[in-house]
Amino acid sequence: MRRPRLFGPVWLTSTALAAGGALAVWMWTRWGYAVRSTQRSVRMAPNPPIHTHESPPGGREIQSEAEGKGPRFHRTYSVTLKDATLTPDVDWRVYQDRLDAIRSASVNFDREAHHERTVENGWSIDRHEVELPSEPSGPPRADGPWEIACDLVRAYAFPDPSLIRGIFSPEVPIAGRPMLLKARFLGFTFWFGVRLTEEVDTIRETETGPVRVWGYGYYTLEGHFERGQIEFEVRKDMKSGRVSFHIEAVSQPDRISNPFYRIGFKLFGRRLQLRFARTALKRMQRLTTETLAANQARHETNLATRQISPPGSRNLSHPMPKTPFTLSPPTHEITAPSDGAGRPDARPRTAPS
Repeated sequence: MRRPRLFGPVWLTSTALAAGGALAVWMWTRWGYAVRSTQRSVRMAPNPPIHTHESPPGGREIQSEAEGKGPRFHRTYSVTLKDATLTPDVDWRVYQDRLDAIRSASVNFDREAHHERTVENGWSIDRHEVELPSEPSGPPRADGPWEIACDLVRAYAFPDPSLIRGIFSPEVPIAGRPMLLKARFLGFTFWFGVRLTEEVDTIRETETGPVRVWGYGYYTLEGHFERGQIEFEVRKDMKSGRVSFHIEAVSQPDRISNPFYRIGFKLFGRRLQLRFARTALKRMQRLTTETLAANQARHETNLATRQISPPGSRNLSHPMPKTPFTLSPPTHEITAPSDGAGRPDARPRTAPS
């Protein structure tokens, strides 16, 4: 049996490596030296003076060049926002193009076929409710639980932000408003477009009496993993003062073209729906309670630190004392008769008949 000769392959491999190394050295010498030479000539050139701009009356609108960082033609400027209510990823102006596209997107189900949306036809019908802090009977109170909950629904602040965020322009009326949903799951980010329904603002007659109701909903569009509609309502029983938050949804999976997403939604979709509702109810209850407590504390602080001016004074005020005080009922002083020498007369006396 003839033994294979290894000299040929080894020689070819060594020759190829040597040729490749020589080619790399030549290319580095040919083009790398020119680039370094150009960079040195640029650095040696004197920089023109940095111009500053005068701020217009009423505030600064233009940053000076000295406030930037980096090379002259790739300079970076930054600003600091104080008391910002939105983070950069949820500022609706960044997503204006997507919001405009949602306006013309098609609905992915028949909104008028209410009779077809049944459990027998494969639809999921969910109703969730959580009780919020109550308030006195009658119309909703200013800064009360009902009004606080309505503000949270209006800002779409009740969902867990780690699961989903709503991006929209608050300047657009609620009815037909486009909203971009940013959902996250297992490290993936999904974008869905929805449109808001008509605003609900009414007094609803029930068996227990009138109920003050405010809320809205939204329905799904083409490209969503689901099709259906969800409603959010804040209700107050005007007779008992009970305040509650309600979520009512009807949905079913839509056609998902991506096989990976289709399998994932089939495995986790229903579980995510219930998790969304469960965390939204808890978050609404917590935020309403915390905001109500903060409003009450602020109200008590305003009462405790208010200043009262004495009668007839101008531009003069005296702060309330630091030690608490209470208004006691008027007291009546009883003077015992004396014996003539200034000492109280201790002789027993009988009550007048």
